[in-house]
Amino acid sequence: MKHIYFSRKIFSCTILVLTALLFVISFTSCDEPKISGGSIYGTWKSQYNDSYIISENEILYDDGGHGFGWTGKLIEISNDYIYFQYDENYTVAPKGYCAVAYKNLTEKGCQMGTAYKANGKESCTTLDDAKTEFTIKNGYFEYFGEYAKK
Repeated sequence: MKHIYFSRKIFSCTILVLTALLFVISFTSCDEPKISGGSIYGTWKSQYNDSYIISENEILYDDGGHGFGWTGKLIEISNDYIYFQYDENYTVAPKGYCAVAYKNLTEKGCQMGTAYKANGKESCTTLDDAKTEFTIKNGYFEYFGEYAKK
């Protein structure tokens, strides 16, 4: 009889541990980037009235009325980079893939910048090329703006 009681207790403890483990895994394997309690999704505005609007499927940059805004299909977010494909219907944007880098993400703000360097590429024809080209190490993202979450 003691053997059955002991087996049930081990089984109950095992179920409890597995449930707790699955609970922890479900929160740590989220695709949404979260750093310091913040989420990159949402509307981000700078003191200069330019803004980024980031959703699960789209990223939009509004330059505050200077004629250089763009929109794109959000492809992937990884390692503090947001990769996107410019919307082909947007005439001022180059065609292809590009990236936005972000850092110091919190619930209230972060720093962001679209890939740029003097004499650098504006876009790449493939996502893999964009991931290789548009990095801080390659000299892009010299300038990061300060953005507040709205």
